[in-house]
Amino acid sequence: MLSIYKIKAEYRGPYCTLEKIDEEKIYSTDFSNDNQYTAELYLYPRYVEVESDFEDAEIILNGKPTGVLVKDASEFGPLSDESEFSAKIKLPWGEVRTASVKLGSWSNSVTIPNTLSTDDTNNLTFDKVASVINDFEKSYRTAMTSQDSNKFLHISDELRQIFSNRIEDLKGNNQKFTGKVTKTEFNFKTLQLFKNEEGKISIKITAKIYYKDAIYNSDETPPQDISEKVTGQVYTLVWDESAKNFIIVGIEAPWFYDWPEDGKIKEYKLDEGSV
Repeated sequence: MLSIYKIKAEYRGPYCTLEKIDEEKIYSTDFSNDNQYTAELYLYPRYVEVESDFEDAEIILNGKPTGVLVKDASEFGPLSDESEFSAKIKLPWGEVRTASVKLGSWSNSVTIPNTLSTDDTNNLTFDKVASVINDFEKSYRTAMTSQDSNKFLHISDELRQIFSNRIEDLKGNNQKFTGKVTKTEFNFKTLQLFKNEEGKISIKITAKIYYKDAIYNSDETPPQDISEKVTGQVYTLVWDESAKNFIIVGIEAPWFYDWPEDGKIKEYKLDEGSV
């Protein structure tokens, strides 16, 4: 006699549900209780190692907090394929949330991105970073115009020395500077979070700076109707615990820079006075 049975195995855990259904055909003419049949169904649970530069970050799985820290997730699971990971990181100025990454089909590990998500959870960080850079860009023009290096804001001692040398070059060449920053644009999809070699929190972000600057001889009339220029710049900032604010430690103007078209772009009008 042929009997067909459907057998179902199911696992419901905190991170996924695994299910397997199989059919078993049993041939028997003996209905005694001594006959036993065994069926094996494999659910193939998947475990991964979660990695991040920030070991104390809390893992966010498919948009939901897990309560598990990265440092405790060397064998995290079971998981379903296409699980999506991000992380929540507590930092001196508040919490940030990283962008997400999907688990690869064949990978047994996942690395949390250093790039921050562009949703509203990171607005505090975005605003702090943009404010520091905007203040610096305005102060740069003020310092160069007045030839006073004390007016540079939110920069490291190394950058202050570099810009101070520019002022000394102007004086040595009997020249003056006039200019203003008109606006800035930030692409927050480029904002990345790191720890430097000293363990300090470091951030990189790309911005476009629109400005009207000119250098002229001291015995000349300051130029009028200066055309606007734009430069893409990559800023590196570190958190200064004593100042409770970011300090700019690096400014690069590469020929090529990342500017994702689908990024969160915010514009700041900074036009002050006329040049």
